[in-house]
Amino acid sequence: MLVLEDAHLAEPGLLDLIEELVRSARRIPLLVLCVARYDLLDTRPGWGGGLGDSLNLYLEPLADADATELALQAGEGLDREVAESVARHRPAATPSSSSRPRACSGTPAAPVCRPRTAGPSR
Repeated sequence: MLVLEDAHLAEPGLLDLIEELVRSARRIPLLVLCVARYDLLDTRPGWGGGLGDSLNLYLEPLADADATELALQAGEGLDREVAESVARHRPAATPSSSSRPRACSGTPAAPVCRPRTAGPSR
């Protein structure tokens, strides 16, 4: 399994390599998941095209309320203000940002939220 997040930011050579890997690996069990914003199709309109086992899945952005609920569920113990900030893809304005989650990555249509975990207490 190969996962490439933010593929729209990848250098053209890396995208060429991934396409060649997928073409060459047709007979082996391989899952390649590339998460990208729609911008990728502006620069590479044929991305994934011509490959029999390729699938493009388009997701619409979540409503703010749904994105906030997702952040609350994924970030155990997250307060609502921070969850709303994560849902809007903006860092929370708090004095202790090191203990707060990072903004979501992924696409607006498919955000990936990973709360930052605190290090061990000493």
